[in-house]
Amino acid sequence: MNKLTQFQAQAASITLHKLLYGDNFYISDLDKLAKLIGKEIGGRDYDALHGMHCMKWAEIPEPLRTQAREKVVELLGLPPIVIEAKKMPDIPQPEPESRGKLRLAFWK
Repeated sequence: MNKLTQFQAQAASITLHKLLYGDNFYISDLDKLAKLIGKEIGGRDYDALHGMHCMKWAEIPEPLRTQAREKVVELLGLPPIVIEAKKMPDIPQPEPESRGKLRLAFWK
């Protein structure tokens, strides 16, 4: 693995988190992450993951979903981690500002 700067390590960490727990699986994220950490990936397991490109994690049945996430970690040459079955928590969105009471009758 290449020696990463603090910025690169943080970017790699958040990319891995998005890759494993985002809404969709994108093989391009795996490719870019592998390139960043200096890991060449390929083989039949990679080809199998490539077939799941753009799939929603929720549409991939268990235990394949967990196996795919574990395979990503393995292909990247990272130490095994506990793969949580839950999805990434939603980021709270601000409530839209109220414009007050809408008046449809312009003559009142």
